[in-house]
Formats: sequence, C-alpha cells, structure tokens
Amino acid sequence: MEDVSMGMWVGRFNHTRPVEYVHSVKFCQFGCIDDYYTAHYQSPRQMLCLWDKLQAGRPRCCNMR
Repeated sequence: MEDVSMGMWVGRFNHTRPVEYVHSVKFCQFGCIDDYYTAHYQSPRQMLCLWDKLQAGRPRCCNMR
C-alpha cells in the first residue's frame, strides 16, 4: 500500500516533471543502518527515538525493540 500511496502523491503534486527513478544501496529493506535513507520495520518506540534524534540533528538508528 505504501508504494501505491507514494505513486498517487507524486502523481498529484509533481505532474509538471517526469519522475526520475534512482536506485541507491542506501534504501534499507530490513531494520535500520546508520546513514541510510529508509528504515523498515521499526517499532513505535524506535520511530519515536529516530524522530527525536533527527530533531536533534543526529539521525542515527535506535536498535532496540
């Protein structure tokens, strides 16, 4: 469902330019790795921790469950 939602959002708000698809190894499909663009399967506690670190200017993983 996330991919569909993202596609609909891009289609609605960026219809004046073609979408440029880019592959990067910094898209993590499991857990969390520092300096990556995404962190999948994070618990609510981990998401709050990640948000707090991002707001403090030091976005790092919160590897706890």
